[in-house]
Amino acid sequence: SDLTVLHILKLADRFQMEKLKKECEKHIMKMKGFDMMKKLILSDQFQLAHLRNECIYWFKSLSANYSKMKKSSTEYANLSAEMKDALE
Repeated sequence: SDLTVLHILKLADRFQMEKLKKECEKHIMKMKGFDMMKKLILSDQFQLAHLRNECIYWFKSLSANYSKMKKSSTEYANLSAEMKDALE
């Protein structure tokens, strides 16, 4: 399940299992019930480059008003400075 993948991702990161992290990343990219902001946070937290690029592309393709709304969220506030710069 999707929740299981998140737990596996945390463990893969903790134990530095890069191949397993990549597999989790692939699964997360396909998850339908998980919004893009949550995926962006995961990509930032666990340094998932492909997921990060997919999320940035998605956010940049949004209208300016929707982007501003997302940026005002508390989730956006928790992103790293590097991730916020990439979204600009």
